[in-house]
Amino acid sequence: MFLLIPMLIKSQHLKNQLGTCYMFNTTHEISESFSLKNSAHIRFFELAQVYQQEIYRVGLFYNVNEHLNITGGMVYSVKEDNYKKPSNKTYEYRYYEDFNWKTSFNNLRINSRIRLEHSINNNEISEKFNHRIRFGATLQYPILKNTTLYLFDEVFFDVSDRVLSENRTGFGLTNNISEVLKFQLGYMHTHQINTFSKRLQDGLLINTDLRKKTS
Repeated sequence: MFLLIPMLIKSQHLKNQLGTCYMFNTTHEISESFSLKNSAHIRFFELAQVYQQEIYRVGLFYNVNEHLNITGGMVYSVKEDNYKKPSNKTYEYRYYEDFNWKTSFNNLRINSRIRLEHSINNNEISEKFNHRIRFGATLQYPILKNTTLYLFDEVFFDVSDRVLSENRTGFGLTNNISEVLKFQLGYMHTHQINTFSKRLQDGLLINTDLRKKTS
């Protein structure tokens, strides 16, 4: 289902161009219970050209137990409203809370998430306050010693307008280059109310342990 649904849906919108998303994500372990997460994403409507959006995120991650963790943080985003047309940039300031649940069956890992978001979007014309809920799940399965296949789906519910405003579906591979560094290559299909988009995802993931080593 994850793989076939995006391929069966066709769109005549200009945003159906195959674009790219470059991602840089870091996680820093600062104690047994807390981690600091940062990310920077840049998206293009086409392959490495026609700028669409940049997103910067920082969050504090807390492990409740081996299955449940929560995150709180903030996001700053700048986005072009239109594709190859005169448009205003939209600036977004967003605060969020995550509730993450993880489990596994043999080698299959399952991560599910509920995210609550509260944002302020403004451009030259208007300013809008928005609240939404995001429900997502990711399946991960190792296929080689250092390579993992993943599938994901996430739906967005706009509380202000009381509609399902967006659905993201995708798949890809992550490769462990070292204990600290991972490389990610994937595909994401996004279905919004009036538009579709397709994005290749290229990412670097860095995980460091800042805790003091004790003998």
